[in-house]
Order: sequence, then structure tokens, then C-alpha cells
Amino acid sequence: LTNAEADLTVITDMDAPADIVWDAISHLAKRAIWQVTIKEMMRLQGDTDAIGEVHSCIHSGGVKIVHLTTAIDEENRRKTERTWVSPAIMKDIYVTLAAEPLTEDRTRVSFFASFKPRFPILSHIARPFFVRFMTSDIRKDMAALKEFCETGAVTTGQPAKLEV
Repeated sequence: LTNAEADLTVITDMDAPADIVWDAISHLAKRAIWQVTIKEMMRLQGDTDAIGEVHSCIHSGGVKIVHLTTAIDEENRRKTERTWVSPAIMKDIYVTLAAEPLTEDRTRVSFFASFKPRFPILSHIARPFFVRFMTSDIRKDMAALKEFCETGAVTTGQPAKLEV
């Protein structure tokens, strides 16, 4: 996904090299550390950190999301996942995380999401709440990612319980 294709975009600049940021966003074990809105993560199938990997997350508020890694572009530091959210008010949800080097020690991290309504009227009514919830959680996670990449630790929240 690109910014032009996204229904939701969150961008954060970090004082960390792109390779460090890419490592943090592309590996499930590291995501369990900095994704502070996630309480539990479980790898369900596929090779870890590879195309075809499936994992589930329980987010704050009890929302369950299943992720399928559909694309990894190591050279351009981009990873795309298809996700299924429960309760399923939206469908065809795709998320891309990207780490773009700005300088040798500064990186722009982009989170792009696209989705479609599952139920014509209900989903259109729920869309602003869905976007607000997602944006709030992504901003919290991005702040923790920034802290993790810049300092090597996260002081807000606890790491998610990760089962592999």
C-alpha cells in the first residue's frame, strides 16, 4: 500500500537508522515488545517473519486481529499483511509498514491501512469509530516503536505475551 491507496495513514519520524527500525517492525518477537496496545500474540502457522506467516493478536479492549503476511520487500523495508478484525465490521483490510531512511540516523516509519465496509449501512456508520480506534492504537504503538528504536527499551506498557 501507499499513502494514496490508504484509508488510514500514520507517519512518524525517528532518530534511528533505518536498519534498526526495519528490524523492529519486521520481526514478530520485536513487535511483541513495542506494540503496547497488544496484550497477547500467537504465531499460528507458517515460517516466522516470512511470507505466509499467520499470527493473532489480542488488543486492548479485547479486539482480536489475525494477520497474514502477504509481502515483504527487504530492499525497500516494507511489509504488508492482510488482517481480519473481530468483530468484523470491515473487510479486505490490508496494512503496510515501511521504514524509509531520511538520513543515516533518521528514519520515517509509515503505517498505511486500507479497508472496505463489510455491511453496507452498518459499516459506513461504524467507519469513523473504526478509524478513530485504529488511529489511536497505531499512534500509541508508533510512539513506543520510536522509543524502542531510539533507546532500545519501551517504558510505556508491558511486552505482549508471545507464543510461537
